[in-house]
Amino acid sequence: MLQTAIDSMNKDLEKNRVRMRDLQMANDDLIRNNEALSETTSMLRRNTDFIKLENEGIQQQLPDMKKKEDMLARKINILLDKIQRDSYRDAYER
Repeated sequence: MLQTAIDSMNKDLEKNRVRMRDLQMANDDLIRNNEALSETTSMLRRNTDFIKLENEGIQQQLPDMKKKEDMLARKINILLDKIQRDSYRDAYER
């Protein structure tokens, strides 16, 4: 009877060892996944910070770019008017 109890305890002990190995492997997987997630999160933060900085730079350049665009549009209109006048004058002279 004592031997049966010892055998039963040994079986339970072996089952617990197997279960403990399984839990350790699951824990190791969770640790690896957590590290990968932390790395990904860190990269996302850096990318977000980079995008914010780039966006701020672009926002600062927008007024100057708008002024340049307006000046170019005025120059184009002046040139178009000049071409029209010259074309009209040439046609009138002919």
